[in-house]
Amino acid sequence: MRMTVRMVLVAGAAALLAACASGDDSLQSDVSLPTSDTAIEYEAALEGAPDEDIEALLVESLSIFRLSEGGAPSPSFLTRRLQTDESLVQTILKSEGYYDAGYDYEVIAPVAKEGEAEPPKDAPWRAVARVEPGAPFTLASHTISLTEPAEGAPDLDAAKLGSPVGGRARAEEIVGAEAAAVALLRNRGYPYAEAAGRRAVADMDAETIEVESRIAPGPFVRYGEMTIEGAESVDHDYLRSYKNWEDGKPVRQTRLDEYQRELAQTGLFSSVSVRLPETPAELPPDGVAPITVTAEERLPRSLTAGVRFNSDTGPAVRGGFQHRNLFGAGESVRASADISQEEPKIEFDFRKPQYLRDEQALIAGGEALYRDDDVFTGFSSEFTLGIERRLNRHWRAGAGGSIGYDNITESTNEGEAYLLGLPMFLEFDDTPDFLNPTEGFRLRTSVTPYTGTYASEPTAYVVWDTIGSTYLNLSGDGRWVLAARGRIGSVLSGELETVTPTKRLYSGGGGSVRGYQRDFIGPLDDEEDPTGGLSVLEAGLELRAPIAGDVGGVVFLDGGTVSTEVFPNFEEEVQWATGLGFRYYSPVGPIRLDVGVPLNPRDVDNDFEFYFAIGQAF
Repeated sequence: MRMTVRMVLVAGAAALLAACASGDDSLQSDVSLPTSDTAIEYEAALEGAPDEDIEALLVESLSIFRLSEGGAPSPSFLTRRLQTDESLVQTILKSEGYYDAGYDYEVIAPVAKEGEAEPPKDAPWRAVARVEPGAPFTLASHTISLTEPAEGAPDLDAAKLGSPVGGRARAEEIVGAEAAAVALLRNRGYPYAEAAGRRAVADMDAETIEVESRIAPGPFVRYGEMTIEGAESVDHDYLRSYKNWEDGKPVRQTRLDEYQRELAQTGLFSSVSVRLPETPAELPPDGVAPITVTAEERLPRSLTAGVRFNSDTGPAVRGGFQHRNLFGAGESVRASADISQEEPKIEFDFRKPQYLRDEQALIAGGEALYRDDDVFTGFSSEFTLGIERRLNRHWRAGAGGSIGYDNITESTNEGEAYLLGLPMFLEFDDTPDFLNPTEGFRLRTSVTPYTGTYASEPTAYVVWDTIGSTYLNLSGDGRWVLAARGRIGSVLSGELETVTPTKRLYSGGGGSVRGYQRDFIGPLDDEEDPTGGLSVLEAGLELRAPIAGDVGGVVFLDGGTVSTEVFPNFEEEVQWATGLGFRYYSPVGPIRLDVGVPLNPRDVDNDFEFYFAIGQAF
């Protein structure tokens, strides 16, 4: 038996309020049934529901609908299902404010077609549930009171807490207001507050209901000493740095919950809990509560491996190592190597959290690669050091410095490059899943001024790049998702030739415009090799849909253009591509296979490209 969360809440709330309702529930009709008790197929129907939402809830909950695919052992058994459903119908309707509802039902045998003596053997029976909701009751009043005096307790105005006073007496909202009152008390120094019952009185003639809710506040509690159990290899001062309260202040349960989440997000623990004494009886007489943190460490080291195959860049194998607690205060270091034919690469990054202040990290990283393809050939490396800060739940920002060395050969220039940079970024992300976002919005803009030399000549420019994406959860369960992506970037420089190829802007490939070779969109040299550009513009639209089980499909449209001008001037044609893809939603994230086809290909472009990797395209 499957019930939605809402159904559980509604049923529980209605059961508590149902005692106040009265009326005649004996509206059942006499049903004449044949004497045969053979198994039957049937169709279920519902009539008289007061609105679409209640109708959907009834259809989802009633047994005549939930069990219809398997038929019924007999017509009399089907009748018993309809009879059993009456109490559930009354519960749901009362939870929605209909306290004087009636219920009727009917089992209808198949009827012979005109000119035939008997109905077709495969003709289904019909099970009809009829609802007579009557008028909805109004919540005339709702008072929330305490079982005992509580000094400094907040005002518990039921209407302000979400109770539908003056409107339809929906049990879910009434109980929700009680829960809000308990939560308010728990965040004002009364962490043991709990609901202590309610009294509801219905006036059947006036079609109104009055509710009185009682809350037991429990003792007033202040923060006391915090004790950490477990976490033997983690610096306890580091864990205390996440503490978001002052000792001696009134306890706020949300602060304890937030602190627990912060510790869990460090990645150091397989489980963590932050708790007060279990019951008020365990509190000290002065009400200063000890706080116990219990943490079970996970293994600090891990190895990773992965594979990727794109038709434009060929196969690649990736291996990595990570240590999550290098010096005992959550410092993480990660090193990885990509082995591929066109671009072998090694990279590392280091992160020290809670650096100098809360929500701030010291970050360092570097990479070195050798690229040998149609874009350029040569060695490139860069090292960065900076500060990253989380501004709030969704915003992050960072700034630092970088030093880089390139030794590149390409169509417009060649030689060594020595560069100093000042990378900065601002990022917003409110999506619930990094690898498989189903709703929300992402935006990242980065600005990096560079200065140095290239091919023995002085050079200076600023690289600006902004990428955004948004996700619309069409089905509500994340199975049907419409995703959109956009990118705009510019290199503020006088000439393309003064910008090192590694810092120019490119488009095309699995992460941008699928259907084109990597970095091939935009201007080409005399040998039809891409030169990159000083500006880029991209757009993408993708519909993700379920196929069967953990397998899904996508259809997408991507477009992009690259220009040698600082801002896109569309002298270079916008290249468009479309395609299909498949997703296997594994425990580690979606595994994707995309096939893209150019819509307006040039002679240099292939007929199609395909991409295999972990994670959505964007």
